[in-house]
Amino acid sequence: MKMKDKKIRLALTTLLLLWMQFIFVHAADEFEVEINAQKQMVFPVQVMLDGQVIPMAVPPYATASRIVVPVRFLAEHVGAVVKWDNATQRVIIITLKKEIELWVGKDRMRVNGEEIPLDKGSIPQLTTFANGEIRTMVPLRAISEALGYNVSYDADTRTGVLTLKPETELSPNKSDNPPVQAGAGDRVEKAEVMISNGKLVLNLQGISHKKVKVSKLEQPNRVIFDIEDVIFNPGKWEFLPISYDNIDKIRIAQFQGSEDGKSPITRVVFDVFEIKGIEELRYFFEDGSLRIDIRAIEDMKKGTWNVADKISEKTPGQSQGPIIKEPGDNPTEPGEVDWMEMAQKRLSNMRLLPFPDVAGSFEKNKLIHILIDPGHGGRDPGTISSNNKKEKDFALPASLKLRDELQKMGYIVHMTRETDWYPTLMERANQANSLKVDIFISMHANSVENKSGVNGIEVYYSGGSKLAGYSGLEKKLATTIKKLLIDTTGAVDRGVKTARHVVTINSKMAAILIESGFISNPMEERLLYDENYQNVLVRAISVGVNDFVENNRQTLASSKNTMIAAEPSAPVIPPNSKRVRYKVNADALNVRQSPGLDHPSLGKVYEGEILTVEYGVEEIQKDGYTWLYTTDNSGHLSGWLAKEFLIEQ
Repeated sequence: MKMKDKKIRLALTTLLLLWMQFIFVHAADEFEVEINAQKQMVFPVQVMLDGQVIPMAVPPYATASRIVVPVRFLAEHVGAVVKWDNATQRVIIITLKKEIELWVGKDRMRVNGEEIPLDKGSIPQLTTFANGEIRTMVPLRAISEALGYNVSYDADTRTGVLTLKPETELSPNKSDNPPVQAGAGDRVEKAEVMISNGKLVLNLQGISHKKVKVSKLEQPNRVIFDIEDVIFNPGKWEFLPISYDNIDKIRIAQFQGSEDGKSPITRVVFDVFEIKGIEELRYFFEDGSLRIDIRAIEDMKKGTWNVADKISEKTPGQSQGPIIKEPGDNPTEPGEVDWMEMAQKRLSNMRLLPFPDVAGSFEKNKLIHILIDPGHGGRDPGTISSNNKKEKDFALPASLKLRDELQKMGYIVHMTRETDWYPTLMERANQANSLKVDIFISMHANSVENKSGVNGIEVYYSGGSKLAGYSGLEKKLATTIKKLLIDTTGAVDRGVKTARHVVTINSKMAAILIESGFISNPMEERLLYDENYQNVLVRAISVGVNDFVENNRQTLASSKNTMIAAEPSAPVIPPNSKRVRYKVNADALNVRQSPGLDHPSLGKVYEGEILTVEYGVEEIQKDGYTWLYTTDNSGHLSGWLAKEFLIEQ
């Protein structure tokens, strides 16, 4: 009996020693943080996503039986957009299908508008680490599950494991409710921005008449269209990388499925800079499609808008001051003015500049390459006047005349189009970059709804980040040409302005967009389609280009060298290599000139885009990522991307 007691005591002692050793080993891993001005000891943990341990700027940790992670982890590794509202201490996590709101110190979160309670260990907190860094730490399990991940915990290695839940099929229906049958026209076949009867619309093809609920959310500002009984077929159209005056981007997703017996809902989200009442928003059903009028969303920002390839004159985040009338914003109606008489007066007073003497510079001009872009074209008429005059029918002939004028001066001139067809906006910008032109000119006509008195000429440049000296050159080019246009035509001077036009901001050289007049104004509509007036416009532009080149020839040459030097460092492609397709798995990615985060961006690719990679090209490890050399579908944008944000197809 004594021997048995001795064995029991020995066994208990051994277990106690092992337990104390376990406690000692794990306690040694503890570290101190400060939460709500109180110091606490917490255990470090790690997070594994799809089989890989995720590095983080600050260590995730466990407290009160919950793992918390820095909120930026979500943006960097789960493909979410994270925004911070300092005034309300609110974290906003946005993906294509989910919008999650959490508040620091609050025991609740909101997922797609539905409030969900959080237990004490899952409340978001501001945490101060030993190095002084302050980070917002959020609950891993609650957020990850809301984003569609399964979460498990490996206690032996203190690892939170995330695996993506399999996509839920919309059928069969597992509930007791009748299954939702998607009839003809109840599935979105394609989503695109297009022109319909002169209006710029978001076209959702494949939808018959359905109930549409329109709502808005603020901080951040969003306009939402929920389309009932419609299935969205996911693909590259989940994220439309398109920006306009008031619209930052457009997102489309399956918001609700039928697994739980609910009718499917397709949600369209317009992320906007400014938001007002939604009463004036318009949509209509036509040709088996639902079409959402983009202009009405644009009008939330200002009362007028030009239907063209245009994006914001205002940088996101700028405050909107009082509305200041532009020169020429005369509200006079057509019946009160003899517009034809005014047009005739302008024609009689206009002045055709003499052709410049280029005898001494003709050969030097052959070193200057210029790309002329006639706006719109093909299926996109641009803005349309009350007399059914189309902007594209002004832009093309005027651009061809400009080409001929510049060629006579010795310049090498390229065109984005020479016939009535429609290259996309990015194709135009990519063409300019691929040709390495020195100057890019996009020709347009203007329009404003219900204000036929508005008239005049304005010239835009991007004002954005440009290589070398191009940023300063753009303004000089725009100013030189605008002055000559006003002097020779007698038009109202609407100034030189900056705007985030797709074609100019994505072009690496001196790029401008000319609004040659308003075809919504009866006087300027007549002038713009008049042969003699076009000749005056074109001569003013060509002389302006020539004056600009003469005064900036050396700067143009050095900027061209910088542009060439910024070309991507292309790898050696092995013989007989095969091409592999990858899909972009992030809202937007910078294509880098060389592997690494510190190298210049050559452009962006967006969620759902398909890229090609030469199989066999060396993968480069740098900055914690694996870099691949990729080419986009247009064939114009090649460079290095992090493999971690790509999915092999």
